[in-house]
Amino acid sequence: MNQKMSTFSWIIGAIVLAIFLRVVFIGVFKVPTITMAPTLLAGDFIISNKLAYGIKEKNPERGDVIVFTRSEKLGQYFIKRVVAIPGDKIALVGGELSINGEKCQYTSVEKIENFEIFSETCLNSTRRILRAMTGQLKTQDMAEVTLKPGEFFVLGDNRDASEDSRDWGSITSDQVSGKAQLIWLSVSSTQDSISQEKGLRFSRFLTKIQ
Repeated sequence: MNQKMSTFSWIIGAIVLAIFLRVVFIGVFKVPTITMAPTLLAGDFIISNKLAYGIKEKNPERGDVIVFTRSEKLGQYFIKRVVAIPGDKIALVGGELSINGEKCQYTSVEKIENFEIFSETCLNSTRRILRAMTGQLKTQDMAEVTLKPGEFFVLGDNRDASEDSRDWGSITSDQVSGKAQLIWLSVSSTQDSISQEKGLRFSRFLTKIQ
């Protein structure tokens, strides 16, 4: 009986610990769309660090992929990339970013179907973005705006398919839930037109989000 009680106690303890970690430290989400492709694909399961910005009042940095909420979409979480932080001046010209008067640099990396992948470098932050090669492109130009204290400008890496700060403006620090850090599981989706893998996409398992 004592051994059974001990085993039962360990199981209950493990469950309580898992729930505690889930609620306090980490967030687990499934990516439903391709708005963050090629970084995140539909069918990716990710882990976010809820404490990434909670210690010493640290704020998101340019290039971070973050999880956040929006006041008009209560209960929903969004995943986008921070491209500009408080005090930055940001503009779009011909679909290309300019931050603090410095134009971002673009290098073509790969062409897949009707898309082209570019390496985008802005103020020492480099990431891969996706642009459509055909069809109507999303907002190509945006007049320069200056972010106020506590404001962050976020964009999807799939620039022609993402609803983001170009549509509903910047987000604030109190809306940020955590930093997306790891793809722990990935399963192909009918929404995904980028990856060539079907079923379990093993090449994406335990991949750090950059």
